Amino acid sequence: MDPVSHPGLAVRALRQLRDGWSIIGTTLLLFLILEMGYRGQAAIRDRLREVRESRIAWSQHPYAGQSWFLGRKDFNNGVVGALGIDSRLDPYRGHWSEPFSSPLFNIDSAGRRLTVQRQSESASRRRVFMFGGSTMFGYDMRDSFTIASSLAAQLEARGLSDSYVLNYGQPGFTITQEVNTLILELARGAVPDVVVFLDGYNDMNQGLRLGAPGRLVVAQQEQQLIALGRRGFWAELIGLGRHSELVSRLGAVATSPESSPKRKEPPEVICRSIGAYYGDMMRSVQALAHERGFHAVFLMQPTLEATRKPLTVWERSIPPLPDTPLIGPCTAIVDSVLRQSPDRGYHSLESIFDRDTSSVFLDQSGHITEAAGARVAAQAADLVEPFLRR
Repeated sequence: MDPVSHPGLAVRALRQLRDGWSIIGTTLLLFLILEMGYRGQAAIRDRLREVRESRIAWSQHPYAGQSWFLGRKDFNNGVVGALGIDSRLDPYRGHWSEPFSSPLFNIDSAGRRLTVQRQSESASRRRVFMFGGSTMFGYDMRDSFTIASSLAAQLEARGLSDSYVLNYGQPGFTITQEVNTLILELARGAVPDVVVFLDGYNDMNQGLRLGAPGRLVVAQQEQQLIALGRRGFWAELIGLGRHSELVSRLGAVATSPESSPKRKEPPEVICRSIGAYYGDMMRSVQALAHERGFHAVFLMQPTLEATRKPLTVWERSIPPLPDTPLIGPCTAIVDSVLRQSPDRGYHSLESIFDRDTSSVFLDQSGHITEAAGARVAAQAADLVEPFLRR
């Protein structure tokens, strides 16, 4: 039947199209109103929380009153405090930082956090590679006060002025990503004299959260990106909802811990597997060290949950994260496993701050102050100095 010869049919078709478009438009408008309302109340709630925290806890922050740190969101426009640096996908390590420049916080062209030192790499005779997660990277630390920069200063003060320190720490990294980074450096001919690994929180937190050791922090996000690349036009169109904070919140409620599947193994078993896995990675690094002629040191980082130090007002005010209450006992289990092989270069820093009465920890994720980082660097210097003098 020809619509042109039957105007009534064409009119009905146009009305149906108009009605359908009106329904879609009205639905989208209602959704936008709900989305804007949700974002508005979330912004108000966050602001009220910030005001409350600023009155109660932020006045006790270890950096309170220091001009370079006006609050976590103000330091370098939130780059360090929120770990909001740009990163790219990396086929071997999951992600790697992009170059960044600011007065107090810099990432070089190779994606490494800047280490402030007087020696140049070309003029150095000894090189130290530093590996770890965001604590080694320098969370809420200025360039001159990262653990790597403090170590460089310590070595120079001890007469090892021809040493050069490279910081390969990356936010969220576990021992798996760090060893992959070391292998990549060795493959391109960069052989150090000593390598230092600072780990603990990320490996345990990921293992407890996912039920198995060795997983990458960004593994789930990468799988989501792969899945997105396989979607067709209509699936991608519907998938635009992932940019909605309201949809994300509803999804989080639907997949809350109460509704998610329980861990297959109890935390004690998982922690032992984490220790065994880390021990195997230590063994692999030591094999590489023996083959390529360098030395390896492994440090268990101190954490708020595992420390025995007297907590300050600030440290007591830090709210726990979902799995952090398990980090303390898990640290003891992992430490006991790793101590069974004393020849692999393992040292625990768990008790380094036990007698410290000042604020050391910035949060529940193992991040520490610049002064505490200098203490960790001093311990590292004690361990690497004999190797560098040989």
